Amino acid sequence: MANVNLNYNKKIRLMKKGMLLMAVVVAVSAFAESGSFNTSWTEGWRVTAGGAMNGNMRTKMGIRHDGAWRQALPASAPLPSGASRAAAQAAGDAYGNFGEGRVDYPNGGFIDPESSRAEPGTWNWHFPAGSFDNGGRITVVNSYTEGSFSESSRRVSGKDDDFAAGFSIGVERELWRKGGFGADLGFGLSYFRNSGFFKAGGAAYTRTQSGSSGDYVTDIAFNPDIIGDPWAQNPDGSYGAGTYDGPGPVLDLGGGDLTVSHRWANISSSSRSSSYYLHAEGDYEDIELTFAVKPFWDVTDWLRLRGTLGVAVSRTHFTFDVDGQGYSSRQRFDDWAVYGVGGLGGMLRWKNFCLGVDFLARFLDDDIEIRGRDVRGSVERAPWMLTVYAGYEF
Repeated sequence: MANVNLNYNKKIRLMKKGMLLMAVVVAVSAFAESGSFNTSWTEGWRVTAGGAMNGNMRTKMGIRHDGAWRQALPASAPLPSGASRAAAQAAGDAYGNFGEGRVDYPNGGFIDPESSRAEPGTWNWHFPAGSFDNGGRITVVNSYTEGSFSESSRRVSGKDDDFAAGFSIGVERELWRKGGFGADLGFGLSYFRNSGFFKAGGAAYTRTQSGSSGDYVTDIAFNPDIIGDPWAQNPDGSYGAGTYDGPGPVLDLGGGDLTVSHRWANISSSSRSSSYYLHAEGDYEDIELTFAVKPFWDVTDWLRLRGTLGVAVSRTHFTFDVDGQGYSSRQRFDDWAVYGVGGLGGMLRWKNFCLGVDFLARFLDDDIEIRGRDVRGSVERAPWMLTVYAGYEF
């Protein structure tokens, strides 16, 4: 449905432009059929030249967040690698979990709740010599190191409402006259340029890397009465019988002979962000050809008021440069358009010389769409033009 509406709108615009051209042709034909038509090709001419100004050219443009510049992004630093915080905690918690059977410890010791002892407790446990500190405790440290990565990109954009200076030259010929009223037929060429008509810049991409590390400490504390009992220590300095059948010192796992506790230690975190900045700048130039009928009224022999109604054909050229760290891109766009022009002006005349000003409005024109690999947006053609000129009549 959207494509159907788009095609329909294009047809409507073409019809309007065709009707405008037809109106100009009909006006010229009407003057030609009147008895006051100027049939002499050696008189009634005027050449003009002067400055011109394009006004209020509105721009809405941005650097695409998914543009080709992303290929130049620097590689990210490697993330910290190691056991995760959750894995370190799970490993530490397992040292106090006797509900699933034997638990082995990093120092080579173990506790197995399964033994031949009928009464509460087990003598199926064993730890190497030197396993305990002075308080009868074993400390196990499970370290973790983990990192995270996030990125975001945004469309760096800008708006502008600018003018463009230029010049205009024209050739006119008196087509028809009756008393103080008449009409000229004119052809004009205008050129406009604006370097840097569009500028935008900023952070188009941001990367954040975070890391954290720490220790999950598990303390296994034994009843000092057991560790201090000479019968609990073997001749080689180790502790516990370490067999299913025993006999040996008994650990009552549910009676307070063993206490397992946990704590976090040496926790640290870091975060680092980096941004990728882009700058875009656009240049513009426009060449416009106009063909128009210009009815006039000579208020006095030195003052003329006149209007303009015609058709314009323009070629607009854009150049966009996008630059970033290690990246540079240039794209060019051309737009051809046909639209209407109309307006009012005044002219001072002295002998064969004239000095005048015209204010012209553009209508039935379309916005210029920019679709590039790095830039995207639209440019609204200047809705009006002001010309100040000097001329010679012959």
